[in-house]
Amino acid sequence: LKNHHHSPTYGLVQKTLSTPKQTRLNRKKRINNLKNAFKYTGSLDEIDRVYVFDDVLTTGATGESIAKTLLNAGANDVYMITLCRSVSL
Repeated sequence: LKNHHHSPTYGLVQKTLSTPKQTRLNRKKRINNLKNAFKYTGSLDEIDRVYVFDDVLTTGATGESIAKTLLNAGANDVYMITLCRSVSL
């Protein structure tokens, strides 16, 4: 994506905890599984908005955890952009 977009990209968040796979977890367990799993590692100087890209949205637990990390680090706005949405059949 960064090769086709003319905005700077930053590695602001890193997953620092090893967590079990979330495939069979419900939303509540996924949120608990990712609590404190991400660490802010970048610099938000002069950055007003942060866009986070993820491949699949299932319950939103990953995006929520990343957004909380970025907001606590000083981001004003965090937007989650996903390519696919999983559905239950």
